[in-house]
Amino acid sequence: MQRNLVEESAGERMTVSDEMLRLVERIVTNPGQRIRMNDAAAMLHMSYSDFSRNFKKMIGIGYVDFINTVRVNEAQNLLRQTNYSSGEIAEILGFGSASYFNRIFQELAQCTPSEFRRHY
Repeated sequence: MQRNLVEESAGERMTVSDEMLRLVERIVTNPGQRIRMNDAAAMLHMSYSDFSRNFKKMIGIGYVDFINTVRVNEAQNLLRQTNYSSGEIAEILGFGSASYFNRIFQELAQCTPSEFRRHY
């Protein structure tokens, strides 16, 4: 059962799923923009726990895992197409630090950013 949001846009009702898909599109098109889960929940007029549960149900993975996957995919593009350092890429993509970026990248890509760049 879909719950309608209170907010209406241009006379048409937006459902939670519509708003969630809009958020996902925003994340994918702007991977460096930092949107904390609290902020995302507020944007959809949901509690933190409702947002977390609904996001995972609709998208298939948790919010933070989704954000990290999108960012690592973009990092792979930047490693292939630019000469930016890992630290620069970490900053561009909104990772808190280069070490956190390196750890998440290795976890998801199964290699370090340096190894990725050498291989691709």
